[in-house]
Amino acid sequence: MDNYKVAIQRTWETIAPDVLAMEQEMGNSFAKQDLIIEMVLDANRVEEYGDLSKEDLAGWLCLDYKERFELAKSCLPKKEWI
Repeated sequence: MDNYKVAIQRTWETIAPDVLAMEQEMGNSFAKQDLIIEMVLDANRVEEYGDLSKEDLAGWLCLDYKERFELAKSCLPKKEWI
């Protein structure tokens, strides 16, 4: 599970500038946690940016969305991102 959390954090660090810029362009001064988690988990971003080993990737793909969401929530705990 720790490798998944690292992959989630790595993914967020990769996409954060674009996500936060998008929110600012939309007139929002912050992004909510649910949006951040959705952006991280959407479009196979963890698979693309998370740098998981083949074994960890296989395990990640076996997790359902709720399990992935709870993992992301635990390692991206802020309610709002500026």
